[in-house]
Amino acid sequence: MFDVGEILYLLSNKNHKIVPAIVQAVTTVKKIGGTEISHEISVPGFKEKLVLEKLDVKSFKDIYDLRKHVLALLEEKLDEEIKGVVALAQNDRQAAQRELASDLPVTESRLERVQHSPQDTIQEIELEDGVKARVHLPKGLM
Repeated sequence: MFDVGEILYLLSNKNHKIVPAIVQAVTTVKKIGGTEISHEISVPGFKEKLVLEKLDVKSFKDIYDLRKHVLALLEEKLDEEIKGVVALAQNDRQAAQRELASDLPVTESRLERVQHSPQDTIQEIELEDGVKARVHLPKGLM
């Protein structure tokens, strides 16, 4: 419940715009089913009074609470955006890996050991990165 004369900060649930308002009247109606409270407010730019409870807004007494709420909304939206981008990047990477694997004639899963003959010539070569490899060359290639 808000008091008469109190300044409120209204955050629209539709477009997240912030509008200041001042409470002009508070009406309390007691019924058998309970008590109903309504707040009549004035907003800059509107000549007529508005009923706070009929508006699609979230109201704050304190700008610090408003700021905290808006930052939480922004953080949530940013997290959703980042999550979507990460998922897109992972899907793209997986697709690229599948494409690369299908282009290779021999993949690790299909690699077979080649039987070497005693007549093979074994040569040791050094690769660009300094790694040494032993290559078995069949007798007919030498």
